[in-house]
Amino acid sequence: MSDGRDPSLFALIAEWREWAMAWFLAMLGGGIRFAQKIAGADKEPWTRTQAVAKLALAGASGLMMFFLIQDLHFGAHWKALFIALAGHMGGEAIEFIEGIAKDAIRRAAGAAIPPPNDPPKG
Repeated sequence: MSDGRDPSLFALIAEWREWAMAWFLAMLGGGIRFAQKIAGADKEPWTRTQAVAKLALAGASGLMMFFLIQDLHFGAHWKALFIALAGHMGGEAIEFIEGIAKDAIRRAAGAAIPPPNDPPKG
C-alpha cells in the first residue's frame, strides 16, 4: 500500500536536516567561543567580518567532525557533544589536525620534526 510519497525524498530531507543540525551546533559552539573571547580580560576589538569568519570556520570544523563521527557510528548524544566541541574549537581544531597531519607526513618521509615554537629554517 503506497501513499504516493517518495521514500528517497524523505531520506534526503532527513540527511539534510541532520547536516543542518550539525552545522547549527558547531556554529553555536563557535559563537560561544567568540563571545568568551571578546568578553574576556583582553577585550579584543572585533568586526562583523571577523565574527562571520569565526562562525563559518566553526561550522566547517563541526561538519568535518560530523563526517568523522558518522563513519565511526557514534550515538546521537556523542555526535552532538563532539560537533559542538569542534565548533567551539573552530580554527584551533583545524590547526591542531593540520599539525598532526604534517607531523605524520614528516615522520613517514623520515624528516626531523621541529619543536613547536621554533620557526622553520631555510
